[in-house]
Amino acid sequence: MTRGVLLFGAESSAAEDVVDAARDLGLSVHLATHAEVYDGYADVLKRKFTGTVFTDFRSPQKALEDLELYCTTQGISGVVVGWEFLSPLATRLAARLELPGHDVDRADAVRNKRTMAELFGKYAVPSPLCAAATSVEAAAASIRAGALTFPLVVKPAENAGSVGVAVIDSLDELPEAFERARQWTHEFPYGIPLDTTVLVQEYLEGPEFSIETVAFEGSFDHLAITQKFTTGGGICEETGHTVPAQLDAATRISVLEVVEQGLTALGVRNGVAHTELKVTPDGPRIIEVGARPPGGHIMKVVEHATGISEARGYVQAAIGHRPDTRPLRAGAAAIRFLSTSKRGVFSGLSGAHPGKGVVAVQSYPAPGDRIGNDYERFTRIGHVIVKAGTPALANQLADDVVAGISIDLEN
Repeated sequence: MTRGVLLFGAESSAAEDVVDAARDLGLSVHLATHAEVYDGYADVLKRKFTGTVFTDFRSPQKALEDLELYCTTQGISGVVVGWEFLSPLATRLAARLELPGHDVDRADAVRNKRTMAELFGKYAVPSPLCAAATSVEAAAASIRAGALTFPLVVKPAENAGSVGVAVIDSLDELPEAFERARQWTHEFPYGIPLDTTVLVQEYLEGPEFSIETVAFEGSFDHLAITQKFTTGGGICEETGHTVPAQLDAATRISVLEVVEQGLTALGVRNGVAHTELKVTPDGPRIIEVGARPPGGHIMKVVEHATGISEARGYVQAAIGHRPDTRPLRAGAAAIRFLSTSKRGVFSGLSGAHPGKGVVAVQSYPAPGDRIGNDYERFTRIGHVIVKAGTPALANQLADDVVAGISIDLEN
């Protein structure tokens, strides 16, 4: 029987990269999902799976039992995650099967930001001051107590992708931000109940970065420090990423030291981690960590810049093989997202011309799709990926390409 891996969900932009990496390693790939969610996957993706197991992620104990039985009959050698909301359950399944994974006693901490903040406090990991509240009155009381000063970040304990996150400058703005953070009580598309606790956090000044890491037996191999670009204002949304970030040697060392403190505190042992961090005037401080592949096509950007396949390293760590993370080149790459604040019917992209250094120009909606929603200022329409010899050149090329593209909408 061919050795296989079980993928939890295939919703993220990185999921297909992980599937392809596993197949390239000669492994069969099996999918755990809901039947109704599976029906919405593209046929080209469905054909890549050797088998599929349907369960109900809303009932974690029953799902564990279903998946354990499936794995023991299918020769599953590793468990990987394609949808970050499923990472705690994947950690628990790996532990039950005695497969490589993370510390099962801290499984929730890499998904629930309240639990994460508690562990960061316990182990003195440099991170924002934080108060958790289940009512706006309790949140206001924490602010009045004096430990937290404006501006402040208000965010849900258990959502993702900046959904429900706001920056506020006064108590008057707290009620609206608090209710916004609690608006989503269940994850989509699986309907998993979410912790509706709200976090009120110190706002960190300074540039933002993410660190892409492959962990193996509790040791960490940091593939890249990625510079993150966002919109301004009270609701920050990502506009792009560049690899590598332009940091001096001393700052780079301090960033990676803080990341390793955070990963150790959260019990990250085998797999990948995506750490979001700001370099403040007082030094690097972690915003949050996800024990899953990064979103936003960051793995593709890392590979274009360095030649390292984070997806391959992830699968290798998950099956107990030492990951191959040797860089093959020292270049740079950047992704910029094509977004719009307008609403309408998408008809296409204009001015998207291939050129030297342009790796990809991709649109997400199909012509005729309606654009706009109630939880983002900007709707992400697509992306541009470029590569160059240096980060500065990659940034300039990416900005130039984006400047020449128009998003065409009809009323």
